[in-house]
Amino acid sequence: MKNSLLLQLVLKLSDKQIREIKKWIRSPFYNHREDVIELFDILIKIKKQGKTVIAKEEAYKKLYPKTAYDDGKIRLVMTFLQKNIEQYLVHQSYEQEATSDIRLATIYRKMNLSKHFERQINKVSKDHEKKKIQNADFYEYQYKIEWERYYHTSMKRRQGDVHLQEVGDYIDIAYYARKLEQACYVISHQTIYKIEYKQALIEEILSIVETEKHYDIPVISIYYHCYQALRKDPESGWFEKFRTELEKHKSLFPEDQLRSLYLLALNFCIRQYNAGNTAYLQEEYNLYKECLEGGYLYIDGYLSRFTYRNFMTVCIAADKLDFAEVFVDAYINKLEAKYQESAYSFNKARLAYHQRAYKDALMLLQMIEYSDFHTQISAKTIMIKIFYETQDWDIFSNYLDNLKTQIYRKKDIGPNKNNYLNFVKYAKKLLQLEVMDKDDRNQLIVDINNESRIAERTWLTEQIRP
Repeated sequence: MKNSLLLQLVLKLSDKQIREIKKWIRSPFYNHREDVIELFDILIKIKKQGKTVIAKEEAYKKLYPKTAYDDGKIRLVMTFLQKNIEQYLVHQSYEQEATSDIRLATIYRKMNLSKHFERQINKVSKDHEKKKIQNADFYEYQYKIEWERYYHTSMKRRQGDVHLQEVGDYIDIAYYARKLEQACYVISHQTIYKIEYKQALIEEILSIVETEKHYDIPVISIYYHCYQALRKDPESGWFEKFRTELEKHKSLFPEDQLRSLYLLALNFCIRQYNAGNTAYLQEEYNLYKECLEGGYLYIDGYLSRFTYRNFMTVCIAADKLDFAEVFVDAYINKLEAKYQESAYSFNKARLAYHQRAYKDALMLLQMIEYSDFHTQISAKTIMIKIFYETQDWDIFSNYLDNLKTQIYRKKDIGPNKNNYLNFVKYAKKLLQLEVMDKDDRNQLIVDINNESRIAERTWLTEQIRP
């Protein structure tokens, strides 16, 4: 059962889900098998003990202690349990959906119960108007309300107002908002990965939005300005308008969508800074702080170790070392427990290096047990820089050789391979600086800057300049 889908599923269940599934599988309406209940209890006990593995043979012995092991039998009960858990999850999702209320109105309409329908559709409409979230889903749900009203009214009379205009307006708004949102993700992905995508009707939608002033609708306005910022010249002011709209209307979006919007803004700033527009570093710093204070970048209640590291990078680059020192301690408990120790030591070491506390940095880096190859390489790079700056030439040279060997041994390192190899190549040349004249040094700087992929470009050039 080590890699079974069932066990992986059970290990991901929340305490609330476990309580509700226990009730679910004990209901004869959903399950008639006692061994399904017993197997669930066995797996929950494993989960509570912090274990992640149980052999099928062991589970079988607990379920059927008086019979010989039968692989088909244990597989069957596992299948029944997984099916019950999946049915519960689908039911739970259905109960949480806003559309469950309007489905009751649809049922009443189909049963030709007009009073029941009108009472239910009016209740649904009033409840919907009170909602704070007003993204594309909001307008799509409004479209469904108006469609039900149209369908019901058209069956009762053939003339007069049958809500068709409202039906058309709301489905248009929902479509424009979704299309612009998708266009933002496409152009952002396209910029990073250099992949071309076809986007049908996007220019027509932009024209309609501008002509009919649909950018007065917050969900359209935000994605309209975001899309324009992503595709227009950074000096055109579109990004600033997008930031203004985001700040003004962020309360209208659910957490996952708000996180995506902030990531679009952050990625824009990162690209601009990497392209040489250094003013965007401060904007990136401000965005990260806003996200941290608002909790916009959390996933399942946790801050990603990559976000933790990325913000430290921004703090260091923006020379916000005092705040970095506060951040590295204040937010470490926001990470998943399994990442906390290594993430804290690594980022604390980075900070110590930039504070020129080299002994502290080396001690922290040597304490870490690295599970992530890229973090391991980054740590070794910091150590190499420390050995150069403290003029430990032999250790510096040995670590460069070791890093090169480590990179070549790793087969699936990806596009960062050339970044690291070029760093080693040019770091080796730093040992020859004493015999270089001014022209040689300038040429070396030119060569480094001409490399399309190289780690620590700025540090390397700083060591060359007199």
